[in-house]
Parts: sequence; structure tokens; C-alpha cells
Amino acid sequence: METFFDWMAQFKKPVLFAAPVMFDGFWLRFYCEVFIGESGFDLFHRAMDARSVVWAITGKYVGDWGEWVKSVTNTVLENPAPHYALEDARYQGRLLFILKKWANVQFGLVMDED
Repeated sequence: METFFDWMAQFKKPVLFAAPVMFDGFWLRFYCEVFIGESGFDLFHRAMDARSVVWAITGKYVGDWGEWVKSVTNTVLENPAPHYALEDARYQGRLLFILKKWANVQFGLVMDED
């Protein structure tokens, strides 16, 4: 957790992007408070639920958000180790950047890098 906390410190305004944010965010905050002693960064005031973002951008709802992104972008991305926290986070990050690229092409949207 200290490595994660140090990594987060490099960003001006980090955003928690998770699927579902209520579940993942709860555990992330719990671990930060238990192992670091604080939740830090106001991260939980800047949280986005992946499914809600995809739904808002696409107007479509598909239960599994990886399948949802695939149905919109035609990009297939497999999670090599589902339910392993680090791989789940990497997978969600990859899906976010696939969606970001798609939204930029479709709508000319540009999301800040930091």
C-alpha cells in the first residue's frame, strides 16, 4: 500500500476509476486507512464508476463492462488473471484508455492525462 500511495502522489488530481466504484473504492479506502493511516488525495471525492461512464458515452447498457466496451469499440481485451486485484486494476485501466481513444474519435473528446 505504501508503494501505491507513493505512486499516487505524483498526480495532481488522481481519479478513482473502477467497476464497480462502490465496491472497489470501499476496499481501497479501507486498505489506505488501515495500512497508511489515511485515505489521502481526496481520491474518493473524484471517483468514477466505469459502467456509468460507458453508459453515458454510448447510451448502451451491457452488464459486463469489458463486453460493453468491446461492443462499442470492437476491441477485444482479455483479463489474464480475473479477480486478482492488480490484474483487475490493469485491465480496467486498459479498458479506460481504449474507451478514451474511441470517444476521442467519435466525439472529439479529450480527457486530461493527469
